[in-house]
Amino acid sequence: MLIVTRTPLRASFVGGGTDLPSFYREHGGEVISTALGLYVDVIVRRRPEGSGPRFRIACGVYEEADHVEAIEHPIVREALRASGDAGPLDISSSSDVPGGTGLGSSSTFCVGLLHALRRLHGEATDWRALAEAAFTLETQRLSQPIGRQDQTIAAVGGLRHLRFARDEQVDATPVDLPAEDRDALEASLLLFYLGGQRRADRLLRPLSRPSAEQTARLRAIRGHCEAFGAALARRAPVRELGELLHETWQVKRRLTAGVSSPRIDEAYDQARAHGAIGGKLLGAGGTGCLLLVAEPARHAQIRRALAASTELPVRFDPRGSRVLLAQPSTPDR
Repeated sequence: MLIVTRTPLRASFVGGGTDLPSFYREHGGEVISTALGLYVDVIVRRRPEGSGPRFRIACGVYEEADHVEAIEHPIVREALRASGDAGPLDISSSSDVPGGTGLGSSSTFCVGLLHALRRLHGEATDWRALAEAAFTLETQRLSQPIGRQDQTIAAVGGLRHLRFARDEQVDATPVDLPAEDRDALEASLLLFYLGGQRRADRLLRPLSRPSAEQTARLRAIRGHCEAFGAALARRAPVRELGELLHETWQVKRRLTAGVSSPRIDEAYDQARAHGAIGGKLLGAGGTGCLLLVAEPARHAQIRRALAASTELPVRFDPRGSRVLLAQPSTPDR
């Protein structure tokens, strides 16, 4: 049996931080995010008995193990423990970007792996089941202090207004933009990888018990999300959307120590000086990818200003995690 899944990475526009349980369980949270045409692919292959170690894993680092408990990769180990699969299995992955870049790669990998294992076992693979299973694995089994947005958008895909209710209910409403407006928004975006990697848990852990000041800033971020959603609904011009992103970034960069840095501030200021209307750092902060909004006529100037950084393509993907290959064929539920 061979299963191959493809799961999209994401770019969140506004609302990041309000999807943390410490905030939404008391105040409710919301995020506007899109799946990107950048992916994590996961391959799971069942081997015959007696064909070598029970588990051969190539997900960043190669390892072999005869027992699930001996697997060092934390997400792989806990996903296999949750599935109860005793092998023999080969598990491998590949990604369009490095880990730790702020595009949600860890949660994307988790969703893709769970999708493959659930398909292998004939279990439910609807987006809600995948997102919930991934969130549970990361926050309960691995004690990661992360939010719910990454697993949700990776599983469901599209451009979505995500809402996280106090009672743990998750709503993923499609942002219903006419094709020309969606294309104009996509064409206005630039994405630059600034280099380096960071551990999101170190930046997010202080928000597990937010101070009154942090809570006030998260409320402001949620308000910006509402304003951004309203602007999209009334087909606001790209300039207004960029200005809202700029306002939100000024709040988020002060949310916790380490969200921004001199390197990030310099790149952002350079982009603004050369025509960017606004933007933000994706993910928890520290380093990663800078998302910018600018009129397409100014893109060449911004690219020259940020020539030391790697540009990544921006393309919205309407689909979430999916199975590319299943041999022999198995039903997807």
